[in-house]
Amino acid sequence: MKKKLYMNRTLVLAIVAALILTLMFTMLVACNKNQSISDDVLSLYDILATFDDTTNTLTCREELCYINRESETLTELVFNLSPSAYREGAKFSPFLDSEKAAVYYDDISYGGISIESVNIEGAQLEFTIGGEDENLLIVPISAIATGKSLNIEICFTVTLPKCNGRMGVTNNTVNLGNFYPTLCVFENGAYETHPYYCLGDPFFSDSADYLVTLEMPEAYTAVSSGVVEESYVENGRRTLEINSVKTRDFAAVLSKNFKVVSDRTNGININYCYISDASPQVALATAKRAIEVFSETFGDYPYKVFNVAQTGLNSGGMEYSNLVFINSTLKDAALEETIIHETAHQWWYGVVGGNQIKNAWLDEGLTEFSTAYFFRQTNNPERYSQIMAQTLSNYAAYVDFLKTQNPDVSSDMNRTLADFTTQGEYVIINYHKGALMFASLLDMYGEKKLNKALNTYFNDNSYQIATPQKLIDVLNTYCKGSDSLIQSWLDGTIIIG
Repeated sequence: MKKKLYMNRTLVLAIVAALILTLMFTMLVACNKNQSISDDVLSLYDILATFDDTTNTLTCREELCYINRESETLTELVFNLSPSAYREGAKFSPFLDSEKAAVYYDDISYGGISIESVNIEGAQLEFTIGGEDENLLIVPISAIATGKSLNIEICFTVTLPKCNGRMGVTNNTVNLGNFYPTLCVFENGAYETHPYYCLGDPFFSDSADYLVTLEMPEAYTAVSSGVVEESYVENGRRTLEINSVKTRDFAAVLSKNFKVVSDRTNGININYCYISDASPQVALATAKRAIEVFSETFGDYPYKVFNVAQTGLNSGGMEYSNLVFINSTLKDAALEETIIHETAHQWWYGVVGGNQIKNAWLDEGLTEFSTAYFFRQTNNPERYSQIMAQTLSNYAAYVDFLKTQNPDVSSDMNRTLADFTTQGEYVIINYHKGALMFASLLDMYGEKKLNKALNTYFNDNSYQIATPQKLIDVLNTYCKGSDSLIQSWLDGTIIIG
């Protein structure tokens, strides 16, 4: 009986996978014919990435089926080149000077990206590398009208530095975060462009579909965004064919040493890939429970897989769609809270996007609050109160310190990443003050109203890019009069501590 059920389920999964791939193939055909496409279809990244561990390079081909969803005709495409920040001579380093000794475990190591060619419909195009720090790929194109599509192919090579960063070769893993050219978001008549700031998460992208083929030496395994549709080994090389639908980005971690524990909840496969952990089932259970709690509180997790990867990293954790990086040095409460925090980002950043460069508090403040709120939602109000009390203490102490240095110092939350001068200031304003703002709404309006507001915010903005005003409007609908309170938090006029 069990075997029969298993075979039926496998057949169903195969049929579903085939339908998804058929849809994506239809999109590619539409791209080639420059046809109008249904409003619910997203742009598609088709990426082939081949890893060579003798040179620490990725040889890549990216084919983007781009759909113009803007209200105007476009005559150029602009891509963000995050790997360029890792090159020697970059103006904007991915890391603070104070953390480089720990990040570069084997002396300073450089990386980068080299664009070899850009083609549309088989014709090679001229392109420009521009931006503040050679961080943009600018491609002139024939005019593409609203609702129309085109297929653009980019061939490039990424050199991976030896470092504990979002992108790099660590002692035990290979981190592939933000490794490919990403189309910049087009807003208010222009592309949103920015360098790779070392503070915060300098990434801003539209949701898209991904078909990714990862090739690597056979000794490696990989964990990634999306669902692995096929995996095979041939001639000493391992190949993974991955399908990632309606995701904010794509990332992966490779390793020769991964161990994996898995579980399942509500049709979602939960995987914890680790190098060294005496209690891996605890970390797995934390991730599973976080998916369950946030699904019940904010709205259903819309994907079939969630992966947690232990790796070398310069921060506690890093979020990507369906995948989070967790610093391999974390233990006990720090590990637990980081897994919960990065899982919350699947809602606030992943499904509901935002401009992390201009409004970092929008996802980080809400995610930090969600981390504490998790404990209140799991019958541990003491832990919630403890975390929020520490958050308040940290914020008050930091503000007191700043005011002794500069009585006119601002606690305005509406700042870009370029406006922050230290890691402490960035964290206090976006994480701690942001969390305190949402906690104040909880205290004033109660769980029922706040949960309804956040659930509506999630549903109304899924796979889109939210703005502070969209969040304020939804909160004010269910928490009457909260708009003025929120504004006082954002502009720094509210007094805390």
